[in-house]
Amino acid sequence: MEFLSYLISGISLGSVYAIIALGYTMVYGIAKMLNFAHGDVIMVGGYVSLMAVSSWGLPAWAAVLVAMVVCTVLGVIIEGLAYKPLRAAFQQGGFPICKNPLNPKRSFASTTCPAWAGAALR
Repeated sequence: MEFLSYLISGISLGSVYAIIALGYTMVYGIAKMLNFAHGDVIMVGGYVSLMAVSSWGLPAWAAVLVAMVVCTVLGVIIEGLAYKPLRAAFQQGGFPICKNPLNPKRSFASTTCPAWAGAALR
C-alpha cells in the first residue's frame, strides 16, 4: 500500500514538472527566448487572488479573474520593457555580453566583464 502511495505521488509530481517544461517549450518556440519569469508572474497571481479573497472579500471565481487580469497586464509590461528591446538588439546584429560604461562605442571591454570573459573577448 505504501508503494502505491509513492507511485501516485511521483506521477503527480512528474506531471507538474512536465507542465512546467511544456510551458517553457511553448514560450521558447513562439518567442525564441527563454522566459524565466513564469514563476514570478504565477506567484504574483497567487498573491493577488489571496488578497482579493481575504482582504477585499471577493468570491474565489472573481479573485481568479482579477489575478488573470493582473498577470496579463504584468506580462505585457515585461514584454514591452524586457523582451522587445532584447529582440530588437538581437535583430541588429547581436547583443554585447559586456559593455564599457566609459566608452560606449567599444562593445566588448574587460572593465565590466568578468575575469574569465575579459581575456576571451579582447
